[in-house]
Amino acid sequence: MTISTDNTEPPITHIISTLQYKARIGHRLTLVFYIMLLTLFSVHQWLRPEGISLLQWTVQCLPLLLFWFGLRVQRRRTYLWLCFVILLYFIKGVEGVMGLSPDLFDSVLLIASTSLFVTSMMTARWLLLIEKIKFEHRQNTHSQ
Repeated sequence: MTISTDNTEPPITHIISTLQYKARIGHRLTLVFYIMLLTLFSVHQWLRPEGISLLQWTVQCLPLLLFWFGLRVQRRRTYLWLCFVILLYFIKGVEGVMGLSPDLFDSVLLIASTSLFVTSMMTARWLLLIEKIKFEHRQNTHSQ
């Protein structure tokens, strides 16, 4: 087995394009799980035996809807703040699944909120790395 001693790094453009590809996939998955949560709350309201509660639907969906415009333009801080809010939904999902009478809603809520958290966090990380690499590249270019 031979070990390569070639320490050449891939060009900056290749690294940035790879990170942009990952961020694009992460953004799409974030939107899928985001819409999945909103749909879950809406369907849950329609299927409730007690009937539709507009107040409960608003309390469930309004915190998520606040992030819509930031997610559409892929702002890194929006992904990070979304992660904080998603923790509340995660707690509700865990509480429901571990409670006395878990149902399908609680399981789907737990899976969707966990998936949304992971995809949002990774997308924010990739967007940060893109910004950092571009900034360092500009700094190195201007100092030479």
